[in-house]
Formats: sequence, C-alpha cells, structure tokens
Amino acid sequence: QGEGRGGVALLTAIRDVLELCRAVPELRPGHAALCEASARFLEQALEMSASAAEGLAFEDGVKMEWLVGLAENLEEELGVMGSLAVLLTETVPSLHEPLREADRNTRQRVVTALRRRVSAAFPAGSPRGRKDPLDALSADSRRLTQLEKALTALDPSQAGLKQELLKPLSVAYAREVLGATPFERIEQYGRAVQAVAENLRREGVTAEPVLIECRELMETRLREHARVLSREVASPPPAPTAVLNGDAYTYYRGELTTQAPDGELAALVGLDGQLMAARPPSAAAFLSDSVRAAVAEAELSFLQSRIKYLRSWLTQLLSALPTPESLTARGDAERTFERLVRSRFPLLALKEGELVRLKATLGMLETLPGELGGSARKLSAQLRGIDEDFGRFSRQVLERRTAL
Repeated sequence: QGEGRGGVALLTAIRDVLELCRAVPELRPGHAALCEASARFLEQALEMSASAAEGLAFEDGVKMEWLVGLAENLEEELGVMGSLAVLLTETVPSLHEPLREADRNTRQRVVTALRRRVSAAFPAGSPRGRKDPLDALSADSRRLTQLEKALTALDPSQAGLKQELLKPLSVAYAREVLGATPFERIEQYGRAVQAVAENLRREGVTAEPVLIECRELMETRLREHARVLSREVASPPPAPTAVLNGDAYTYYRGELTTQAPDGELAALVGLDGQLMAARPPSAAAFLSDSVRAAVAEAELSFLQSRIKYLRSWLTQLLSALPTPESLTARGDAERTFERLVRSRFPLLALKEGELVRLKATLGMLETLPGELGGSARKLSAQLRGIDEDFGRFSRQVLERRTAL
C-alpha cells in the first residue's frame, strides 16, 4: 500500500497487532520477537518514504497542489510511524536509538527533497505569462502557505520557507508594476508604490526588502520624469497689447501653469518618507540626492520661466499706465483703475493668490543645499520685488481714486 511508502493502513494494522499481543497473555512470549521484526519493517518503510520524496527530482510537470498533498500525506505517515516506534521501544528499549535516528534522517531527506522540488517550481523571476501580476503572486502565496505549513509539521525549522521562495516572485511583481505604471505626477507614482507595499504585506511578504531590490528601477523612472519636466519652457515677454487686455493672463494660465510641476519636490520628499523603513543601512534616505536634485531643477526651471514672465508683464503694465502721481482728476483715476483690472494682473496676484503659491513652492526649494538653494533664494527675491511693485502701485491708485 501507499505506493512504496509503507501505507498508513498497513502501519496502523501492525500497531493494532502489537497491542493485541501485549494485551493477550497467550501471545506475550512472541511479543519481543515480533517487535524486532516490526522495527526492521519500520526502518524499511522510513527508507521507502524518503526514496519516494527524492524520486520527485525525476518527475516532470509536478504541480504545487500535488506537492502540498504529498507533504501532508508523508507527514501523516511519519506520524503513524512515530507512534509505532514508541510502541516498539516500550517493549524493546534498545530499539529507541536506531529508530529515532532513522526517523530523523527520513524527515531530513523528505524535507530536503520537497524543498528542492519546490525551488525548481518557483525559479526567481520566472515569467508569469499573461496573468495579472498581483493575481499570480496571490496564487503563489496561497500555495506556499500550504506547503510551508506541511513542511513545518515535518520539520519545525522550515518556518520561513514562504518568505524565502516568495521574495523573488514578489520582486518580479513589484518591478513589473513599478516599472510599467504610467504617471504624470510623483504623487501618482507614490500611490502606486504604496499599493505595491500593501499588496505584499497582504500576502504575508515583508515589503521593505522587496522595495530595496526595486530602488534602482524607481530612481530611473523618477529621473526620467524629471528629465521630461526639465524641457525648456518658452516664456517670451507678453506683447504690449497683451499686458492690458487680459491676453497675458490667458497665456500665463494656459501655457505656463497647466504643466508646471509645482509640488513635485514636496511629493518626492513624501515618497521618500514613505520608503524610509526600506532605506539602505548607511543612507539617510531611500532615494539618492541625485534624484532629489533632478526634480528640484525641473521645478526651479518652471518657476524661473513664470517669474520671468510675471516680471516682464508687470513692468510693461506699469509703464503703460499713468503714474499715481499724475492722476489729478477722479476720471483719470477711475480709468487707470479699470485698465488695471482689465489686465487681470490683480485677479492673478490677489484673488487667485498666485504670488503666494509661488512663494510657498520656493520655500521648500530654498532649504536645499548648494547651488539649487541659492537659485531658489534669488527667485524668491525677484518674486518679492514683483509683489512689492504691484502692491505699491495698486495701493497708490486706490488711494488717489478715493481721495479725488
């Protein structure tokens, strides 16, 4: 029975016969000899169980479900063999050591053979076909959970098998998702990273070692994102008529603001904080300084283009309008005020708070070390100049309008 593995039914029958011999006085004289003969059979059964497991190396197309079932069956058989060994050694104590050694050796061989076969079924980075990467990982996780449970019953030291074998598959899953997920903002990529980490933990995988394996890939994608953002942005000065009729505002909002990467550095810092637990041991952060510098340069490039445009717009606007000192009649003050409103610069600067928003964005960039921080501080000074010039002019016009 049991296809050369002893068979639970046969082992149970032998145990029942031995118990019967021990219980019936007429059968006791032959009990010791029967125990010794049963011990020899038990050693052969243990050897056959080990050989059956080792024979898996020569079988093709073995499925994980079958391996799990085999491990569970072998654990059941070895459990029955163990109870039989206890019964034998109670009658013949000298059998204890050889049977204990045979059981230990068999369990070791069985576990080694099963682990070897499972490792072959889960090669690192094996292609998962067209199946959804998360579905494939979940299926592998369930099978390995069952197998680890079965192997741990055979040998408690096998705890951790799932983590060991699932890590390469987890890395392959994470690399597939993090390498292919499209994004236009770092915040979007951060959500993808968070989803990967949560999915890994849901499958019982420690996420941090997997994310470390994906660090170079993530940095490559973030650098490419920064490179795309850093393309030169045209910021020609507005035409003289545009500064007064609102066209300068339309151009600013349509061409210079829509694709502006405001907040990308802040999003990168947030992503880095999210990955802090996975940072290399000797590093202060997960992402390298070069990635942060690349994103900061892209953001500075856009800020410089917009501040340059705003400076040109305001300079032309103030040149086209009468100075507050020249407004001697209320009608002149009203017309100047109306022209200022039609330019839509007050709308942009005050109601929409564009200058405040730019100042806040520059605030984080100013904290960067070296040349990047210095460039941000220079832009902040230019922005303050724009704010002061506009504030002074608009305040004086309002005062003249009220006074006349």
